[in-house]
Amino acid sequence: MNNEQLQQQINAAPESGTMLAQLLMEEPDDAKASQLLYARVLARQPSDDELKIAIAHVSKLGDRRAAFEDLLWSLVNSAEFTTRK
Repeated sequence: MNNEQLQQQINAAPESGTMLAQLLMEEPDDAKASQLLYARVLARQPSDDELKIAIAHVSKLGDRRAAFEDLLWSLVNSAEFTTRK
């Protein structure tokens, strides 16, 4: 988590050019963006509950970029990611 290169890749700002920034620019629908992020990071679709939590977080936070940065952080720090990738 403290790796500078990893932190730079979590950036959702359009000028960052990261995968996350590109995904958010190309996909305005939060549900679809969440599904694409799960597919790219965990190579699977989110469960219904995971998708509901992701969408609720985006809505609650009110800052789409920050919410998706949080979501990406949670995925790369998950046991599933660290043990399968």
